[in-house]
Amino acid sequence: MAERIIRFGNSTVDFSSNVVFDDKHQRQEVSFRTPNLKTLSEAQSKGWTFKQTKDGYLIRAPEQWLVDLTDPYKVSPIGNVVSNFAYHMLLSDLIRKGDFVDFTESCLREHDFADFQFTLLNGPALETEFRVAGSDIRVKDLRGLLYSEVADGKTWEKYIKQAQTCLGETRSINFSTASVYDNGPESCALFSLLKERYSALDSFRKEAFNPLYIPGLYDEVPSADVYLFVPWGGFRHIAGFANKDNVSKIMLWEYHSDESQIQRTIKYLTKDLRDKNVLILDNSYTGGTLNSLAESVAQDGGKPSRLAIFPKSALSVVNSDYVLIFDRVIPSREIDTSRQNWLREVYKRVLCYN
Repeated sequence: MAERIIRFGNSTVDFSSNVVFDDKHQRQEVSFRTPNLKTLSEAQSKGWTFKQTKDGYLIRAPEQWLVDLTDPYKVSPIGNVVSNFAYHMLLSDLIRKGDFVDFTESCLREHDFADFQFTLLNGPALETEFRVAGSDIRVKDLRGLLYSEVADGKTWEKYIKQAQTCLGETRSINFSTASVYDNGPESCALFSLLKERYSALDSFRKEAFNPLYIPGLYDEVPSADVYLFVPWGGFRHIAGFANKDNVSKIMLWEYHSDESQIQRTIKYLTKDLRDKNVLILDNSYTGGTLNSLAESVAQDGGKPSRLAIFPKSALSVVNSDYVLIFDRVIPSREIDTSRQNWLREVYKRVLCYN
């Protein structure tokens, strides 16, 4: 694990020195820039992704979440809402004590992870989830590997009991999935249309069009004249959100606030926003995109409100009007993010019966 150099053909990259803080997204990532197409191709073969910029390519290391306290799609791999909470507490303790790296390296030595590098990512935008970056696609195996090690460990039952005590009695949430293709013809047709259009534009992100969704997650979403989703993350939610009553109200608006990107905005299924109540829905790490689109909607004469889907930080709560956590919508003003344990308090609130 001592060697930190990653080789891409004839090019080499120091993994550690390319851990950078992204001011716009308020979090760390591992990335580097290159104008070299061969380096780009080699990086892609290892699972790295890229954005084309005006002067070349920004190449970013593959990442993997370990646990998340707001996203229902990430609970089932951890078991249930109690074990999810327990795992978050356990990882928090490992990180606080400075033991996370040693724990992870110990796990990797027992498996085939030769020449693999990783780092735990930090930043204000990563409060609800723990996330790691890796030198190649094997980082995707870390979640299951680390959780299995923890669940078989001596301290796991202690954390389960702590989680049960902290949460109290919790309501049952069904995390089983359904397919959009078994829905009504309206939502199925919309999903197929978007998949055909956007997959042709970006073949590297076809996985964004997962037809499986958890029913009932969006039942509490406020009504609006227009529902504005942001590609690419929005596709995952459209599958479960769209129905015969709202499918005609859905619009997509892709927004790039990074000046180095070649294209800034793309609208699709465009609607007249004048004097319309427009609900903007997006996966939210900081709420920056929600704010930018709210300004654009207002400039077009609309009346915007912002819903942060599975918010990842206090920033995303503050920069929204509503948050969707699991299947509950909460007005953002009701969440006091200045409290040290605000996240765990919200988690408990969402799981209570009231």
